[in-house]
Amino acid sequence: MSDQKTIKLSKPIKIGDVEHTEIIVNEPNVIALKGLSLHALQFGHADPLIELLPKITEPRLSQAVVKTMSVKDLSKFALVVTAFLTDPLAWAEEEQTEA
Repeated sequence: MSDQKTIKLSKPIKIGDVEHTEIIVNEPNVIALKGLSLHALQFGHADPLIELLPKITEPRLSQAVVKTMSVKDLSKFALVVTAFLTDPLAWAEEEQTEA
C-alpha cells in the first residue's frame, strides 16, 4: 500500500468556500498517533478518527468538519486508516510460516 490514499466522498465537504469531493489520506506517523488507541482505530471507533483525520488529510479536515461527515464517508476513512495500521500481506506471511 502506498503512503497516500484518495477517498471519493459520497457527500461533498465544504472547507471555507471550496467544496471537495475527494480527500487525500496520508499514512499516519507515530506523532500523529500519539495519545490515540491503536486498538480503537483498528476497530473504526469514531472518537479517535475524529482526532486523527485532521492530522493526516489533504486538504486538512477540522474536527468540526469530520463530525458532520456522512457515516458512509467516515467508514471509508476508517477502512483506510485500518489498512495503514496493518500490513495484511506481512501478517498472512507470518501466519503461513508459523503453520
